[in-house]
Amino acid sequence: MQHPAPESPRLHLLAARDAKKRCDWPAIAALAPLLPEPLDPAWLPLADEVAFALGRLARYRDAADLWRATFQLAPTWRRASALAYVHYEAALVRRRPRDPDQAFSLEEARDGFRRWVAEALELDPQSVKDLYRLGVFEAQVESAHDKVALRAFLAAITAYRALPAPLRERGDLRKTHAKALYAAGRSALRLGRVKLARRLAFACQRADAPHDHLDPMHRLDLAGRACLANGELDHAERAFRLALDAKGPPRRDHLLVRLSEVAEARGDLPEAIRWLEAHTRPERRAAWIWRRLGDLQRAAGDLEGALSSWHAAIQKDRMGKHLTWTRLADAHAERGELKRAERTYRKAVDFARKRWSKEHAPALRGLAAVLEARGKDEPAERIHARLRKVEPDRARRPLSSPPQEEQA
Repeated sequence: MQHPAPESPRLHLLAARDAKKRCDWPAIAALAPLLPEPLDPAWLPLADEVAFALGRLARYRDAADLWRATFQLAPTWRRASALAYVHYEAALVRRRPRDPDQAFSLEEARDGFRRWVAEALELDPQSVKDLYRLGVFEAQVESAHDKVALRAFLAAITAYRALPAPLRERGDLRKTHAKALYAAGRSALRLGRVKLARRLAFACQRADAPHDHLDPMHRLDLAGRACLANGELDHAERAFRLALDAKGPPRRDHLLVRLSEVAEARGDLPEAIRWLEAHTRPERRAAWIWRRLGDLQRAAGDLEGALSSWHAAIQKDRMGKHLTWTRLADAHAERGELKRAERTYRKAVDFARKRWSKEHAPALRGLAAVLEARGKDEPAERIHARLRKVEPDRARRPLSSPPQEEQA
C-alpha cells in the first residue's frame, strides 16, 4: 500500500473538521482509504474523525474496527466510550444499516457494548453518558432489567451533579442528566418504588423545563403516572391534562387512557368508560384502547360489552393478540365454556411464542387450569412444567381465580 506523504495527515484533518461542521459524514468517511495500515500515531486524530463519521453513517463494523485500532495505539476513555456507543446504537437498532454486512447480531452488539462500556467506566467511573447508556441498555435491550438500570441511572445523576458548574451547563451533559432523571423515574415506577419515582419525575420537570431537551408531554405524563401510583389523583389528573396540551408527538391517546385510569382509581367506572368512549373515536381506536375499554366494562359488570370490545381489539391488533385472547379465554372459562377457553388460551400461548419468542405465563396458567378441569391431567402437567421454567416460585392457581393479565 502506498501511503500519503508525511505532511498530509494535517491537511486531511483540517478538511475532515471542516466537513464535520457541515455534518458531511460521507466526505469524512471517504478519507478512510488514506489511513495507513498499521495505523501510525501521526494519523490518530484523523482516524478518530473518520471512525466517528463511519458510526454516523451506521457503518458499525467499519467504525468499530477503526476505533479498536485507535484504542490499541492510544487507549483513552473517549475511544472506549465511542466503541461502547457503536455497539449500543446497533443494539437499539435505531437505524438499520443499509449494508447488511455492517450490522451486528444482537449477541455481538450486547457483548461489544458490555466489553467497552466496562472499559470506559474503568477509565472514567464518573462518565455521565456511559452510565446513562448502561441504564438504557439494561432497561431496553435487556428486557427491563430495571433494578440494574435504576442503579446506573442514579449513578449518572450523581455523577452529573458532582461536576463543576461550568460543565453542568454544557448542553449535551445537561440533556443526558434530564434523560437520566426521566429514565430513572420510569424504571422506579416499574419496580413499584413510587416515592422515588415521584421525586425523580418532579426533579426531571424542574431540571428540564427551561430547556425542553425532553418533550414536555413526556415529562408531565411521567409525573402524572407517579402521582397516580402514589394515590394523588387530583395531581395526576392535572398533570395528564397539562400533558394533553403540551409540546410533543401529535398522538395523545395514551393520555386519554391515563385520565380514564384516574376515574377508575376514584371508583367511578361509569365515568372511566364514558371518558374513553367520548374521547376516542371507535374507527380510530387502537387495539390496546379497545382492550382497556373491555377491562373497564368487565370491571363494571358488563361482560357482553367487554367481549365486544376485546373482539374489536383482536381485529386491529398485530402485537398484543395474546393479551386479548387471554382475557377472552378467562371469560369463557368463567362461563364454563371450557373447550372454547382451551382453544383460546392456546391461541394466546402460540401467538406469544411466535411473535415474541416468549412464554405468556397468564395464558399458560389458565390453560393448565382448564386442562385439569377437563380431566386432561397429562397435558396439564406438561403445561405446568413449562410454567415452572418461566416462574418457578409461583403456586398453581385454581380455575375459579383467573390470573390478572400482565403486560407483554
